[in-house]
Amino acid sequence: MLANVRAQTLATYLGASAATLSRIVPRFARRVDADPVHAARVALRRTQAVLWLAAKADPRLTFPELATDLRELARALGDRRDLDVALEIDAALDLLHRRRDATARLAAIARPEHWGPVAQALEAATEALSSEGDALDLAAAREALRRKLGRWLDHPPASGPAVHELRKSLKRARYALEALDLDASPLHAVQQELGRMHDAQVLMELRGETKELLRVAAKHEKRGLRKAKKALKHARDLLKP
Repeated sequence: MLANVRAQTLATYLGASAATLSRIVPRFARRVDADPVHAARVALRRTQAVLWLAAKADPRLTFPELATDLRELARALGDRRDLDVALEIDAALDLLHRRRDATARLAAIARPEHWGPVAQALEAATEALSSEGDALDLAAAREALRRKLGRWLDHPPASGPAVHELRKSLKRARYALEALDLDASPLHAVQQELGRMHDAQVLMELRGETKELLRVAAKHEKRGLRKAKKALKHARDLLKP
């Protein structure tokens, strides 16, 4: 079902997500709060998904320096988000100094001298994609996603690191499908469960294992993996030639 798509369709989607980033990220130079961090992470994932699809369709639409800058932003946002969640769950944790450090890293990225060139690169990528007059051939992207999802169906994760890799695969597939206006809701449901598992694991790393946190992590991992098989099949079917 996923074959060709108009370049302008992806350019419009990329332009919207990039605009969201360029509206939110500069604010982090002055103040960082949990809700804008979440919104920036969603916009960033959408941006990365479109750039991945475009690069798979046409090597001329590959932007390695931009990809590196966006990964740096993703790490900074993720670090701050994990600390926000941990403190929301347990305000007594001695994490304020670590959150200040995470905030400082995010603020440095948001300063005009750093973010300005990134924003310009995002505009250039959007313009390059928009200038492609013909439909983009997404066969390579489709096959890459189908192979990855198929491997998870054939070899379900059996360990913590493997479950984490499954989370990453689901994220890429979800946001790629959403960029193409395809139903990614089953993948989102799995991500929610595995995200709660991840939150419990992060909290254990920060304050040590407890029976309750182990129980919460195990519960959401079990739920997520139970939903994963159906979600993976759903996504793989959408990606058929």
